[in-house]
Amino acid sequence: AFIKKYVHPCGDPMEADKSDFLSFCSSFGLPQKHRCVARLRNLMADFSDFLAVATLEQANSGLDVDGIMRLLELCKSMTGGKKSPAMEEASKAICDAIADQVLVFAKEMKKKDDFAVSRSEVPQVESARKCAKDVNAQIKEAILMGCETSHPALSEAKVLATELEVECKSRIALKAQIHAKLQLVRDDKEVEIAGEGGIVEVGSATRMAEGIDDAVKKSVKEGAQKVHEFIKEAEEIAKELRQRDGERKRMKARQERMAKQAADAKKGKKKKNGGEDEEDDED
Repeated sequence: AFIKKYVHPCGDPMEADKSDFLSFCSSFGLPQKHRCVARLRNLMADFSDFLAVATLEQANSGLDVDGIMRLLELCKSMTGGKKSPAMEEASKAICDAIADQVLVFAKEMKKKDDFAVSRSEVPQVESARKCAKDVNAQIKEAILMGCETSHPALSEAKVLATELEVECKSRIALKAQIHAKLQLVRDDKEVEIAGEGGIVEVGSATRMAEGIDDAVKKSVKEGAQKVHEFIKEAEEIAKELRQRDGERKRMKARQERMAKQAADAKKGKKKKNGGEDEEDDED
């Protein structure tokens, strides 16, 4: 930008159109190949290489990425965006440093999620989701800064992010499974209360099964795989609850039928006894 300010924009000013002399004068500058311009370009290239080497040394010494990026941008501005071999080497070192920092961040996010899981019995869905999202954001930022997507450190960080995403979906499925198991325990408790020979309220287990169906649908909608083992287990529990309710319905119907038969038999016996009493009175 500095050199451009003092160089004539249309090549050699000696050959420029001077019909609009005021315009010519306002844009007048040194020829593109003037020895002073050439010398200044060489000096800036030399200084840019010097600065690139210094930037590389700073990168190898552990300077933070932001500081290195500022130095590299300064080098590029001095050469109009062109990269010298020294700048290319510095850029590679910077990308390595950025990728390494992303990997460190990914490992820290994995530890953070593990800690959240260790502190609670409730499936930590949001923890895994947020950690995966943050790691992916760091990977994207590193690529925008010039890192290759195939960089070993970024590839390893991506593996950790993917593991967190898979874990998030697994925990969503786990919530449905836990809900299903709680319903099964609740039904077992009702069986215990009913006692031997007692019948649990017909329809109760079916309502629990329907609640499990809703939990499964919600989990799948939030990202859980329909074929996940936890989802399959929840569906099996819902199936078992419906079977239990079917058995209770049959038992209830049988109980009512037997009660009706007993009532009818008692009524018939009473009627028969009444008839015999009338015959005795006639005698």
